[in-house]
Amino acid sequence: MAQPEELAIYVSKQVEKAGAAAEAASKFDALILAVLNIANDYFEMRRSRQDLVRDIDERCEVLIDYLGNNP
Repeated sequence: MAQPEELAIYVSKQVEKAGAAAEAASKFDALILAVLNIANDYFEMRRSRQDLVRDIDERCEVLIDYLGNNP
């Protein structure tokens, strides 16, 4: 499946989920809620990635120091 199709399906599911969660919400309200949920997911994943990169950098520095001190 092509990425644009995957994105469209993902957004559509998020809108459906937001509409189901908000009782008697208008389509516009469901769309706004879905956009906020998608943005929240994005920022959580970005934060997780930054934490992972920071952890990898720290582990690499420890390993480099170890190798430099133990020829």
